[in-house]
Amino acid sequence: MAKSPLWSLLPKGLKISVLIFILVLIAGTIGFHLIQGRTLFTSLYWTVETVTTVGYGDILPTGIAGRGFAIGIMLMGVSLGLYALSSMVGFMVSGEFSRVRKVVNLNIQLENIKDHVIICGYGRVGRKAAEKMDRLGLKYVIVDKNRDVYNTPENGHRLFVSGDATIGSVLSRAGIARASFIISCIPDDSVNLYIIMEAVEMNPKIKTIVRASREESIKRYRKVGVTEVILPEEVAADQMVNFIVDDLSS
Repeated sequence: MAKSPLWSLLPKGLKISVLIFILVLIAGTIGFHLIQGRTLFTSLYWTVETVTTVGYGDILPTGIAGRGFAIGIMLMGVSLGLYALSSMVGFMVSGEFSRVRKVVNLNIQLENIKDHVIICGYGRVGRKAAEKMDRLGLKYVIVDKNRDVYNTPENGHRLFVSGDATIGSVLSRAGIARASFIISCIPDDSVNLYIIMEAVEMNPKIKTIVRASREESIKRYRKVGVTEVILPEEVAADQMVNFIVDDLSS
């Protein structure tokens, strides 16, 4: 499964300060190596010592070129230090750190979850399914293209993957290879059909449950091996009739 690197989650200012710091280290290492004739490791050590203004005094630049280069590294190191510090403080107090931490924790949970249910579509049906699974203590992952439907306080504990469930990489991130069931409850039979076909291709052992909007779609679902097809109208009708029968028999 493709992983989202931590680097891509960091704010731009922090990325820039890190990159500049690395470039200064590289430039300092090469410069001291060429000017002072030191080994690369000694030159790196010298650069870090200079940039951080630690100044142990165990190594000293000699000659005008060496000392001039050291002055340049010192000035860049102090400027960079202040910039990096301000970027880090901004990162911590702006709420970005909390956001990145949540994303990292989500990725870890998604990588480790198994024997779970994947709910495709977080509309009325998908939301009710999630609520029911919460009560039963079942593990599940929600997949929906619209992140806004998930960004609510009551959804803080739910695992969510933002994306199109018809795309294999999205299902892969939801742990399709380790899932036991997939529920496709999008109000579009053709989309549900495509999701199920993609899911079964990626995990032939997975059990599939699909919401059908029309009776004509049931046969198509059966042809591709759907485990269970639910027609909401039939379920509602059965519940209504069962209520009448129970009332008459009481």
